[in-house]
Amino acid sequence: MTMKKNSQRLMLLSAGVAAVFAASTAQASLVALYNYNLPGDLGRDASANGNHLIGSGAPVSVAGKYGGGLDLNGTNATLVSANGGLTNLPTGNSSYTIATWMNADTAGNNGAGGLIGWGNYGTVNEVTAFRMNGISSLHNYWWGNDLTGFPGIDLTTGSGSAGWHHAAVTYDAISTLNAMYLDGNLIRSRYATGHNAGGANFAVGKTVGSEYFDGQLDDTAIFNQALTRSQITTIMAGNFSAFGVNSVPEPSSLLLTAAALSLLAWVKLPRRGRRNMSGKLSGN
Repeated sequence: MTMKKNSQRLMLLSAGVAAVFAASTAQASLVALYNYNLPGDLGRDASANGNHLIGSGAPVSVAGKYGGGLDLNGTNATLVSANGGLTNLPTGNSSYTIATWMNADTAGNNGAGGLIGWGNYGTVNEVTAFRMNGISSLHNYWWGNDLTGFPGIDLTTGSGSAGWHHAAVTYDAISTLNAMYLDGNLIRSRYATGHNAGGANFAVGKTVGSEYFDGQLDDTAIFNQALTRSQITTIMAGNFSAFGVNSVPEPSSLLLTAAALSLLAWVKLPRRGRRNMSGKLSGN
């Protein structure tokens, strides 16, 4: 009976350790999340990574897809990193996911409404940027090595809730698959090599030059892994709990919980089953 109880305690402790590892991995994969729910601090990173942004050109707080949203004027409004980059930003040939809710008023300057971008603009393969490509397509470019998706709809039609679309693009460095999604549906993919992105010039609502976004954004997220379609549809619903936001405790909290379980399991061992410091069994 004692051996059975000890086995159960060991299984419980193992589950706690596994939970710590899983939560740590999930937390690490989310680089930043901007939900724009604080009107006075639109660049606040809702993840635990502290990748906060500052406004440039007077971005405006508006109603978003979920809670607050970000309104950009298409000419000079954007959110940028104070030091040019983010902690854990996918650079070099790292896997990535860029995802955001968008409600475009127009296609932006030159039909190239910039959503999110970073890197060494002007150098082949050293960029990771995601933008509109006219009113009816999206463009993920590495500079001279690009993926364009055609959803078959006008992205600027509709207002209010009718105008929102979820745009996402992923790159898996192992398989080299580069895939683009709109509203949870795969619209284009390719296998591509040569990616070597720099980490400078990070911005939301702008890519290179005058490629500014004109419209509203919400739940803008960057990951250093390629999300699956299932994961993309989950974050589309505003649920980032699998990545440590809102409902999942911080890894440090889980570690303390696992330690407490370990101590509890030892304390409740039958006294005759403990060993003293000399290695001999102690009893009543």
